[in-house]
Amino acid sequence: MKSVVLIFIFFASLVGSAALISRVIPAAPIPQFSEKLAYFTEHKDEFDTLFIGSSRTFRQLLPSIFDPLMAAGGQPTRSFNFGLDAMFSPEDAYVAEKIFALRPQRLQRVIIEVSGFNLDFAAQPAETRRALHWHDLRRTLLLCRSILPFNKFSKISNPARWTRAGPHVRLFFVRALNLGEATRLLDPWRGVAAAAPQWVMGSASDGAVPYVAETEYVGENREGFDKDMAVLRAGQAKVSPLSPEPLQSIQGTIARVRALGAEPVLFIAPMAVTRINSPTGQVAAPIFDFSDPNRWPVLFDPANRYDRAHLNSPGSRIFTRIFAEQMLALPPPNH
Repeated sequence: MKSVVLIFIFFASLVGSAALISRVIPAAPIPQFSEKLAYFTEHKDEFDTLFIGSSRTFRQLLPSIFDPLMAAGGQPTRSFNFGLDAMFSPEDAYVAEKIFALRPQRLQRVIIEVSGFNLDFAAQPAETRRALHWHDLRRTLLLCRSILPFNKFSKISNPARWTRAGPHVRLFFVRALNLGEATRLLDPWRGVAAAAPQWVMGSASDGAVPYVAETEYVGENREGFDKDMAVLRAGQAKVSPLSPEPLQSIQGTIARVRALGAEPVLFIAPMAVTRINSPTGQVAAPIFDFSDPNRWPVLFDPANRYDRAHLNSPGSRIFTRIFAEQMLALPPPNH
């Protein structure tokens, strides 16, 4: 009995310390996310259309072009781009919840990029504050269920699976106990400088920052691009449905969009990859699929590419025009 009491006291102390830390130390800004959330909080009731996704959204969908085209087509919009570099699922669902908690009053449509599930911290190291901030219980459980599927066919004892799950579990506990905020007290003595704000609002203050134009897409990366393009043009890309955990994440976001009285629209970005995950037939929402170079050759023209995963600035303008055309083909939102 005494040991139980000691354990209770220990965990109560941890929780109390975490609560105290959160009161004493203001939360550190999350690169890109904090700047955009602060701006959107101030202007949330000015926008009726919202883009959410990775750099394929942040760098390629330009409200300054999209809104005039929508107005010319008889469906005027005021849109905001809440894309973030390397924001994959399920971080996108976490960010969406933070945005929706603000209860924007004029929101009519939320356009969501379909992205990969961030099991291995692709382009987002586990040591960053960006990786830490979205590891709440819901997201951590989804990731662990995906890595460690508890069924009779899974090899749960496989050490590699536990190695993959470990960083997610660690981040959850660091986040839950505010350990990251506590270590910030030592930053001045450790010589750690505060993160500099990033330019994420764009020249039009609409959240979009396209990549610069590239005069010629060459080199080793271009060789890989051409190789994958040959597979794509031959119609040999492997298209798979979303697995249960990514599907649950995106379905949750769709439900929250509709709870706000808005309509969801999903899209698959134009990437030169031979494996594509698509929720077509799995979700009750419009899906724009830009992954086929035979249907969208201009989006895969090297003159319009920054790399195999992204468009450059001219390509982004073209993509935004095509996107607006697809949106105008949908029935107007019921508002």
